[in-house]
Parts: sequence; structure tokens; C-alpha cells
Amino acid sequence: MQITLDEYIQNLVHRFSRFYDVTLNEEMAGQHYDLTARFKARNEKYILLREFTLFAYENCEIVLLKAFPEVTAAAVAEFSARLKDLVPVLVQPSEEHMSTVLTGVM
Repeated sequence: MQITLDEYIQNLVHRFSRFYDVTLNEEMAGQHYDLTARFKARNEKYILLREFTLFAYENCEIVLLKAFPEVTAAAVAEFSARLKDLVPVLVQPSEEHMSTVLTGVM
């Protein structure tokens, strides 16, 4: 039995929704994505009280899912190029920013 696209997306929503902010059918930079999931973790080290922070850092992950009727080499190249173009839009570095992982799912 083959899983449908809608079943796959609902399965991902169920798995991601506990720790990620999940959005369905989002437009980003003129491109439609069937699912986007965003995660942000902030860690800090402090002395005695939380007001006395020694350092803090944040790690982010953004998952973009776009369905294609057929996965070809050209589609993979185009999808990869679009992900690279989205980096300046999606990654918002700050003093505490350590990393952002951008995951593309076709």
C-alpha cells in the first residue's frame, strides 16, 4: 500500500508539531511550500541568578517540504538553488545565533 501525499504531510505534522511551529501551504519568496516547520532552541549559562548571564546561544532548524509530480535532476537542482536563495531571508543572525539548519524535502 502506497502512502498519499496528504497522508505523508499529516504524518509529518503529527511528528513535528510537538517541538516545531508547523505551517501548511506557505508562500515564501514567490514559491509555494506544502509544509514549513520551524524550531528554535536557546541555551544560556548563568551565575547564581538568571539575570547574570555568562553567555547564550540559539540553534534553529527550518524544514521546507515541496511536493513534485516527478523528481528529476532538473527539479532537484532548481529546489536546491531556491533553498540557497532563501538563506538570507530565513536565517536571522544575532549576537546569540550559533546555527541554522535548513532542510529541504521533496
